[in-house]
Amino acid sequence: MGDFKFEVWPTEFRVITQHFGANPRNYAQFGLPGHDGLDIRAPTGSKIFSVAPGEVVRVHEKPTGHNYGIHVRILHQDGYKTIYAHLQKALVRKIMQEKMQEKQRLANEEVQKQITLQLEKAEDAKQHEEQQRVVNQKLAQAREKQEAERLARIEAEKKEEQERVKAIEIEKEKERARMAEEEARKKAEADRMAQAERNKIAAQKQHDIQTVEKHKRAAEVHHQAGRFLEARKGYEAALAFIRSSRFRNESELTGQRKRIESILAADDMVYGSKGYVLYKGEWLSPGELELKRYSEGFVKYKGEFRDHRTLKNTINKLCDPLIQKHLTKKYSGKTVHSKNIYFQKMVLTRNNADFSQYTVYYKWSVSTFKGMDEDICTLDIKYTVDPGKWSLLKGCE
Repeated sequence: MGDFKFEVWPTEFRVITQHFGANPRNYAQFGLPGHDGLDIRAPTGSKIFSVAPGEVVRVHEKPTGHNYGIHVRILHQDGYKTIYAHLQKALVRKIMQEKMQEKQRLANEEVQKQITLQLEKAEDAKQHEEQQRVVNQKLAQAREKQEAERLARIEAEKKEEQERVKAIEIEKEKERARMAEEEARKKAEADRMAQAERNKIAAQKQHDIQTVEKHKRAAEVHHQAGRFLEARKGYEAALAFIRSSRFRNESELTGQRKRIESILAADDMVYGSKGYVLYKGEWLSPGELELKRYSEGFVKYKGEFRDHRTLKNTINKLCDPLIQKHLTKKYSGKTVHSKNIYFQKMVLTRNNADFSQYTVYYKWSVSTFKGMDEDICTLDIKYTVDPGKWSLLKGCE
């Protein structure tokens, strides 16, 4: 058996909608391993061609009565068959009619030959002539009839071809319109998606701007309250977010970045965030500030810094009884008419984080029968920060 092959494609179109062997599940119900043919999409009125030379063995001209509808079967060499199914019209019948007419013509010629031979054998020339005339007349009538039928077929085929071409053009126009509509739909969808993407980017950009503003406002609240470390963390969080944003090079975020960097470069953020304190125009660490305040006469008293001069009344209350006691002892056994004690001054002699030491100056006068006595008395007292107690270092004696 030879190798059968397609010599031509069966249509003018090459769009395959279902391959041979496809969809095995759908065709299992018919006892088939899969699709047993090749489905090709073509407009109404398209021509169908035999894929190879062969003989038409069957033409089913009705759309009903068979699963293939209108179809044609062709027998090829070596016993191969091809089936052309789901046709709009089977034109192969006309071709078969033409072949039959050709056979009829050949048969007519054969009849003519036989008649001619018979005439040649006839003895009567006149009979021969009459017979010839009759034959010629019949042949002429047959030829006229055949010609008329041929011309009618040609005209019908021409009209049918025109209708087919027109139908193809209509299908092509519909296809062009469909493609134009599809192209317009795709463009509209692309425009919609592009706009949606632009809206998404704009929303993301606005979100990033608002997030930076949120960090910045929180940092400003801490900044205004003097919480410099918290403020610095807030500003740095805003900067970190700007650097991670896809819009970091946009004008809105670059402007924010420059403003925040300028704030972070200011002295209050540089020193304040490290725990420094602005004191009399100078940023001092807590330790430096404490030493500075000790040198300025501030003392630690009951857990807070105070100007030592504000402790005058407190120290007077401590020292007055001591002087009274000293004078009572000094003039024991003597008549005292009057006794006066005058505060003169208080000097901070030593001061640090552990204690503060003071020398307190008093002037006193005592009147007796013998006259008036006057003198100056000094006391040295000390306040120990922990546990917060006063002690007498030196009295008036």
